[in-house]
Amino acid sequence: MNRLRFYRGNGCWSYIGKQPTWTSQDISIGSGCEYHGTITHEIGHALGFYHTQSRYDRDSWISVDFSNIPADLQYNFEKQTPATETHFGQRYDYGSVMQYGPYAFASDPNKYTIRALYSEYQNSMGQREEPAFSDVRMMNWLYNCSMNCVNSAVPPCRQPGYQDPQSCNKCKCPRMFSGTYCEKLPTGSATNCNGGVVQATTTSWSTLRGTAGNPNDWTTRNTPTDCCWHITAPAGRQIQVRLSTPPNNCMEQCPWQAIELNIGYFDMYGMIMCCQSAVGRTYTSVSNMVGVRGTVRYNQLTFGLDFRLV
Repeated sequence: MNRLRFYRGNGCWSYIGKQPTWTSQDISIGSGCEYHGTITHEIGHALGFYHTQSRYDRDSWISVDFSNIPADLQYNFEKQTPATETHFGQRYDYGSVMQYGPYAFASDPNKYTIRALYSEYQNSMGQREEPAFSDVRMMNWLYNCSMNCVNSAVPPCRQPGYQDPQSCNKCKCPRMFSGTYCEKLPTGSATNCNGGVVQATTTSWSTLRGTAGNPNDWTTRNTPTDCCWHITAPAGRQIQVRLSTPPNNCMEQCPWQAIELNIGYFDMYGMIMCCQSAVGRTYTSVSNMVGVRGTVRYNQLTFGLDFRLV
């Protein structure tokens, strides 16, 4: 029987795809690699996935500073071709678990090696919380998992949800949605989560004030707890949003407290914000809904987000 063998080797690594003559294929989970996101990153390689920054269309989404990468490590950024890589027409997801962080393999640790051409997504790169919705969907496409449901009716999935190949009468939902058909707001895992659905009803600015976490909890966690909000508008209308009060903890990449703002590309990771520099920037939704996810690994997240109809 073919299998993957996980062992404590030297570093975090895996071969790309199934090695055709092997019945047992190794994945190294060395010291410092024993986290869910890192392990699933290596499993992604074993299932046939290159790094996201190696997509053949990557130059439309990121720039790579090879002058800041040692020559013997530049292979990690090798660009594929349409003959060697497919992404099934899916948009570039800066929050893919296969995407390196902005300082990956930097000779100068104070300079980016990867810069998002859409700069509002710079903090989204390098997340290792879990595989993104887009990662899992591509794996299902690659392995034609929908054949498990060939004799079942396709459920009426909302948003970019798709038929769950392990439960054919349900949908696999993007992270800011839940329910049988992705029609609901997820129940937040954070204490003091005041998540909910907010209606945008006027062209004047209103403010969503979000809370998640315990202000008396000083424990740091490897996995964040979360809380979600939906801002909705009448059909055919759009919403403008802007951060007015940032989270309490500002740090590059927003590891401790963060707002994920999704303006309608719900099958992709949203913009990650946590600092004063994000305040006042206005974004317009692509549909009549905006998704907001607050994450907290430490203490309590509070924020203010202005919204209005346009």
